[in-house]
Amino acid sequence: MTRRRGATFIRNNVGAALLEFAFLTPVLVLLLAGIVQFGMVIFLRSNMQDVAQDAVRRMAVGEFTTVPEVSTHIANTFNSWVTPSVDAAWPNVGAGETDVSLTLTVSLADAMPFDLLGMFAGETMPVVAVMRQEDL
Repeated sequence: MTRRRGATFIRNNVGAALLEFAFLTPVLVLLLAGIVQFGMVIFLRSNMQDVAQDAVRRMAVGEFTTVPEVSTHIANTFNSWVTPSVDAAWPNVGAGETDVSLTLTVSLADAMPFDLLGMFAGETMPVVAVMRQEDL
């Protein structure tokens, strides 16, 4: 009789599957969250690069001549959940410079939807675009 109960207990796997599911679910959820978060950051960087290239081109041809014009253009065309800081520079022709440059910077803490361990608290993600000034 004892042998029969033991054999029945060994063949019953319902509890084992539930226990395995309970252990693996948090790991799989964290893995999925990491993949989604990484994808969002890559999308944000790509969007920042596109907007920076467009704005620096407009700076190079003389359409934008001040930082507020560049900032307004970026605010109007940048479709994202964060707002980058803008640093634009025009060449000093007297010093022999020929390039306009634009740097967009976003705090990674703002870019990440969830930073569970606080790993990105003080980190930033800059994007730099440089182009030669036309008509120099």
